Amino acid sequence: MPLFPFADTHTMDTVRADVRLLERFMGEEALCLENFSALEEKLRAAVLARDWTGLEETLRALKRLGGEIAAQERQRAAVYEKIRAACGAGPEEGFDALLARIPLEDSGELSALYRRTRLAVEKVRGITGALSAYVNAAGSVLGRVIEEFFPAQRGSTYTRTGRFAGADGPLVINHSL
Repeated sequence: MPLFPFADTHTMDTVRADVRLLERFMGEEALCLENFSALEEKLRAAVLARDWTGLEETLRALKRLGGEIAAQERQRAAVYEKIRAACGAGPEEGFDALLARIPLEDSGELSALYRRTRLAVEKVRGITGALSAYVNAAGSVLGRVIEEFFPAQRGSTYTRTGRFAGADGPLVINHSL
């Protein structure tokens, strides 16, 4: 028995319609996140292959998709808040608590979509973390090699115009120019 006693069929029908909309938005967001992780795998492959043109194309695609994900997230969050308010769930209550307030026949698909979205998010986090670790390690090794060959310029990098730039992050050298 759900915790929210629907006062009338109109409220129940409205919540059900909002649940269907939330399902749609969650499905679209999960798909975007799955596509994002696939693009990150492509980015990783471009970095490892030193395919700088492919890397730039993939970065542009990731930026576009990141915008789509942000838009999906805003839509999903707005509908989620609407359902939560209609069901009387507090802001401190999690998604599982909200599912308990929705009739069982309406919560099954939401639960599956929640798991799919969480899995997609964790996959993106894992790929991003691995790629970040690789790039940071490669940059660190390259920095130590440069310091070893040019000890007088320890940590010094310069722009194309000859101005001091410092070495705050990984150094990328474009050999295709």
